[in-house]
Amino acid sequence: MYNATKWGLEGIFDSLAKEVAPFKIEVTILEPGGARTNFRKAVGDHIGVAVVGYEGTPVGGLAALIKNPAFVAKGDPAKMVKLMIATVDESPAPSRLVLGADSFAVMHAALTDRPAVVEAQRDVAHSTDAAE
Repeated sequence: MYNATKWGLEGIFDSLAKEVAPFKIEVTILEPGGARTNFRKAVGDHIGVAVVGYEGTPVGGLAALIKNPAFVAKGDPAKMVKLMIATVDESPAPSRLVLGADSFAVMHAALTDRPAVVEAQRDVAHSTDAAE
């Protein structure tokens, strides 16, 4: 649900950016990675027992990471906020602001795979066009 919600919001804001661009309104989607805050400790102390069947899944991995007291996020929240504020006056605004090496790695992998998936469907896509 966490990732699905984030993906849904990205879609909404990608669409919104295109809809408001003619009015000179710019939109930036923030893509922060993990940050060194008290979130992991506050949440990790309250996560219950691992649910059977979620081992090896994204949900299971996230829960294990949050519960792990040795885990320390790489991101510096002060640096992240400074960059967020700095982009407010940029024009054109960045469509996305990727913050953290972990966020960059995940986004890069996802965006690299997508063109290959679409390209593999070229013939199938064109085959459904109406005859001239």
